[in-house]
Amino acid sequence: LEPLRALSLALGDSLTAADLSSTSLTDNDVQAFCARLFALRTLKIRDCEHVTNQSCMRISQTVHGCLTQLDVSGCTQLNSDACGWLGGIVGVGAAKCHKLLSLDISRCPLVKDDALSNLAQGCKRLQFLSVAKCERVTDAG
Repeated sequence: LEPLRALSLALGDSLTAADLSSTSLTDNDVQAFCARLFALRTLKIRDCEHVTNQSCMRISQTVHGCLTQLDVSGCTQLNSDACGWLGGIVGVGAAKCHKLLSLDISRCPLVKDDALSNLAQGCKRLQFLSVAKCERVTDAG
């Protein structure tokens, strides 16, 4: 936790991309890391089994104004609310990731059709979306 916070504080104005995939990253780590990142455009946290919807809430609250690419594929605890946070649909006064161009939520088995409508409402610039192997996303979504 402390190394991520220190990194965020030291590089907050200049760090544009981070790949923390396949680590033991937790929601608290995501919160500490994203808190002071003002230029982060790309964040990859795929295959982090301890990441939950709370991480997406923190991402939307902190880097919503700069993030263009997010990869949370294989974060199996995420459900449709994660997309609700990113789209600004969940939470009172929630900030949406309005600059998001690319989102990979593949291999997130709890994500359902409503995730797509949440994203469509708040992430109007989205150009790439992967829901591969999200078995609860149907043709109706």
